[in-house]
Amino acid sequence: MALNLTTEQRKKLEEILALAEPYPDDAEELHTLDGERKPDHVYRWNATMAKKFLEQDDREKSKNRSPENDKEI
Repeated sequence: MALNLTTEQRKKLEEILALAEPYPDDAEELHTLDGERKPDHVYRWNATMAKKFLEQDDREKSKNRSPENDKEI
């Protein structure tokens, strides 16, 4: 499923990402539902998800811009 984020959606996600440091992919906080909650957890969680959405959108848009897709029919 393609995200196909609009410029406004990307801007909002970038603003969220700027608020906190995203968790690394191997962070325990991303894989534990009943762990200790830290004060900045919500901001870091939101930044992590924003980063993942932006990266996915970049990959999908890059894939769609490949030279193979530029061929005329």
